[in-house]
Amino acid sequence: MHKKFFLSFILMILSSILIFYIFSTGIIKNYYIESVKNDLHNSAMMASRLIADEKLGRSEGSGRRIASIFRDEIRQRVTIVDARGNVIADSETDPRLMESHIDREEIQGALKGDVAHSIRYSSTVGESMFYVAV
Repeated sequence: MHKKFFLSFILMILSSILIFYIFSTGIIKNYYIESVKNDLHNSAMMASRLIADEKLGRSEGSGRRIASIFRDEIRQRVTIVDARGNVIADSETDPRLMESHIDREEIQGALKGDVAHSIRYSSTVGESMFYVAV
């Protein structure tokens, strides 16, 4: 009798832990994604303002400099794209080796005036990335 009660009790505890784990990982994942999205949004807005700055916009290599600052100081990958989807600068890769970004979901959203984001596989770095475009 005690053994049956003990096994039932253990099974109930293990079931409760499993249910808690399933629900809490979903909540934590959503919180983490929202946090990353907010951080990337702020960084994208900062990069956009730097690019729009008259002094940086007129200087040679300003896109490369901005991308380098984000890579070195903020430790984020930045790709600067013009309105036609051409990559002007990238913090990780030579932009001349990169394809047009015009068909990408986040670029299309940004061209419509939205802050757009997507999570997808990057063939450039070989892993899934979170993208934000402004």
